[in-house]
Amino acid sequence: MLPLAFAQFVLTFLFDAHFITYKYRSDFSSAFSFFDNGLSFLRKNHWRDHYSLSLELNELAAKCSLVLGDLISLTIISDRVIKYARCFDDKLETLFISMTSLGYASKIAELVEKGLSILSDLGEPLPRTISRDDAVKDINQTLLLLDGLADEDLFNYRKMTDQKKLMTMRFLAKLENACQEVNPAL
Repeated sequence: MLPLAFAQFVLTFLFDAHFITYKYRSDFSSAFSFFDNGLSFLRKNHWRDHYSLSLELNELAAKCSLVLGDLISLTIISDRVIKYARCFDDKLETLFISMTSLGYASKIAELVEKGLSILSDLGEPLPRTISRDDAVKDINQTLLLLDGLADEDLFNYRKMTDQKKLMTMRFLAKLENACQEVNPAL
C-alpha cells in the first residue's frame, strides 16, 4: 500500500474507531499509535499536497494525546498545527485541545490567559475586569433581548451552524469555571 493511501486509510477507517474508543474510554494508546503511524506515512510536503488529511490526522492525534495525558506529544502536535495551518480557523480545534490540557495540568491561570487571547482573536474580547454595575447592566440588556420570547420560541430557534461562533462558545464554556478560580470578577 502506498504511504499516502495508508494515511488515507487511517483517517477513513480508523476515524470511526476513534469515536468508538472515545465513547467507551478505552485504548486511546492504540488510537494514538494509529494516527501517529498515519502521519508518519505522509510525504515531506504533505501539509501542502494533502492539507485536509494532515490537519485531521493531527487533530485526532492531539485529542488522543490529551486523553492519555501525554502533554509532550500534544505540545509537538499543537506546535505543528499552529505552524502549518493555513488560517486561524483551522487552528481552533487544536488550540481548544491545547487550552484544555492546561486545565488538566492545573495551570488554570495560563488556561484563562490563553482563552482570553483566543477569544480576542475570534473577535469576542472579554474585559479583564468588570464592575458590578456594568455586569448588572449587561445582564439586564440580555434579559431585555429575551423578554417576550416564550420558552417554546427559544427551543424552536434555528440551530447555530456558524463554526466560528460554535468554537467561540466552546472556548467561553471552558473559561467559565477557570475564570471563577483565577479571577471571580471576570
